[in-house]
Amino acid sequence: MKVWLWGVVAALVAAVAAVTVVVVLNSGGAEGTADPRQQPVTGCSPGRTAILYFDTDEQMAAAAEQIERDPDVAAVMPATKAENFEHFKEIFAEQEELVEMARVEAIPASVEVRPVAGVAVEALQKRLENEVPDVGTAQSMPCPPKQTR
Repeated sequence: MKVWLWGVVAALVAAVAAVTVVVVLNSGGAEGTADPRQQPVTGCSPGRTAILYFDTDEQMAAAAEQIERDPDVAAVMPATKAENFEHFKEIFAEQEELVEMARVEAIPASVEVRPVAGVAVEALQKRLENEVPDVGTAQSMPCPPKQTR
């Protein structure tokens, strides 16, 4: 594969990761429930979410089902290759040449995972990488920088 194509793929993965962080931080939980898996994460500590990437939507869907049953997981947010491609096009809309070169086939499907309170996301990420079949890559996501007005 040509070097420039690897650069495009890396940009696509980074874009998908950035979008999923924003989605996770903007999603809430059911307040007032007794189940800690349903409690919203308050504040934002670095590394609060992990993203697992998959080559196919089928691999991602099977992994999401498995991860949802994990007692250390508060939220599971799956995204198909097509959904991640749409997010990529939104993020890079002003870079028309990059969007034109990108292909849905090059974008991974993903599962964003938010741990329950008290569970270290890095440890959860490593465990899931070992337990969940077909994980291509994974990363812990820091919180986005605070916006000032």
